[in-house]
Amino acid sequence: MRLMKIDPATFLSVDLIEETGSLIWTERFREPGEFQLVTTDVVRKQLELPEGSLVSMIDSKEVMMVETHLIKTNDLGVEELTIKGRTLDFFFENRILEGEPSEQWEMQQEY
Repeated sequence: MRLMKIDPATFLSVDLIEETGSLIWTERFREPGEFQLVTTDVVRKQLELPEGSLVSMIDSKEVMMVETHLIKTNDLGVEELTIKGRTLDFFFENRILEGEPSEQWEMQQEY
């Protein structure tokens, strides 16, 4: 599987991320999809995929956002970085509508 970094302004791929570990990429129809990358290349992957960056896969139409980085030491004493994220569906669910409750909203047409 090939992971690509996406430019948030143009939604075009800007960089190919070489995985040095395991990658789980899950796409769903109704619920947000998710991914998880586990690697021992901690420093380089933190710089390549900072929180908030967008990623996709070759041959996939889904775009996912990096949400968390977690560094743990495994049973062999080696540090592992776990990067997790979800599709942009979850991001759009948290939109905020500003305005006063009694404020009238102008509609484009009568309903």
